Amino acid sequence: MRAAVATRRGQRRAEMLMTDRARVTEVVGEATDPVTGEVTEVVEVRYDGPCKINSDQAQGNEPSAGGHKYLVVTYQVHFPIGSNAKAGFGSGTQVMIAESRNSDLVGRVLRLTEPDLRSFNTADRWNAELVIS
Repeated sequence: MRAAVATRRGQRRAEMLMTDRARVTEVVGEATDPVTGEVTEVVEVRYDGPCKINSDQAQGNEPSAGGHKYLVVTYQVHFPIGSNAKAGFGSGTQVMIAESRNSDLVGRVLRLTEPDLRSFNTADRWNAELVIS
């Protein structure tokens, strides 16, 4: 019982730190313009609300593909408990930081990679990547 009470208290405190706002989207299909033939992605907003961005690793990874190098920076995105279940986040889902106290984060688009699962979660945490080409 004590662990449950402490976890709920931790959830409330964690949410107090979620001062950023994220817009989580997922590609759900494609649409073709009948005039130009241009194909565009159909995107659905899964979540638009509070979050917190963490970067535990200050260094990026520089893999290459097809002779092109790109930079991958690892972040962690925290959402209020239950957000994942309601919105159905998945690996590859995109998160755009719409508002933040840190202006360097605003407009950045991160790709969720996998959930960070724990026994006593105070937030829905997802590992995420920022890919810079």
